[in-house]
Amino acid sequence: MFYSFLLACLISINSSHAPQTSCEELIRFTKSEGYRYGSVGSLSLMSSSWLNNVDAYKVDGILVVIASIKSEGSFFSQDYIFCGIPESNWSSFSTPFGSDSYGERFNDYIMAYRCNCN
Repeated sequence: MFYSFLLACLISINSSHAPQTSCEELIRFTKSEGYRYGSVGSLSLMSSSWLNNVDAYKVDGILVVIASIKSEGSFFSQDYIFCGIPESNWSSFSTPFGSDSYGERFNDYIMAYRCNCN
């Protein structure tokens, strides 16, 4: 029932003609029905000027990332959802190595997978 809802949203990632789903509804569904796959918490992201928390979930075999992104000039953050992340991208983002920051790795490995929702 809801899996078809999620899959329809994931399939429409790059389709501009597909009906859009509410991002809030997709985030709620992912948090309640998904399996927590991994996380990079606020303590690890303290030095990031814009990332607050990043969680990965598996939903029906698909890797979905929910990132809490800080609003510019504010202490508040907003959740954004990224769909169909390759596991190798999550690993490259979440495993600290080299001199790249989490923000740089997020841009390199996660940002392009923003879900097609509103």
